[in-house]
Amino acid sequence: MPLPEMRSASMEFLLDFLTRFAAQLQSPTLGFLIGGAVLAALGSRLEVPDAIYKFIVFMLLMKIGLKGGMKIREADLDDMLLPALFAVLIGVIIVLLGRYTLAIFRQPDLREFTLSPISAPGADWCGEKPSRFHSAPHRVLQ
Repeated sequence: MPLPEMRSASMEFLLDFLTRFAAQLQSPTLGFLIGGAVLAALGSRLEVPDAIYKFIVFMLLMKIGLKGGMKIREADLDDMLLPALFAVLIGVIIVLLGRYTLAIFRQPDLREFTLSPISAPGADWCGEKPSRFHSAPHRVLQ
């Protein structure tokens, strides 16, 4: 493929992507998601009554399920196989990356520490007194 044709195809793909992305930004579902994320990031204490919350969640799940079901019914299995395999592969990669990268920043084993100085005296039932930092021996809490 010559270079001008390749540029044209890539520009067409980018334009198509940006058009679809702009259309998705106008979706009420995505608007609520982005609005909720912004409110949470700003530390808002907005509370939705439980009945309304359950209704909204039910409606969103129904909308997603029905829309997804209709798209799957219309789609060709061969066209869905490669994206499905990539989705599974990416999911596995994300889990493995998370497991091994977050293990580097792992917190200390919290079972070896008592929760407060008040609970520290109860840790001496095995015959050992907790240290001044209120850490209990491993064998107590295992």
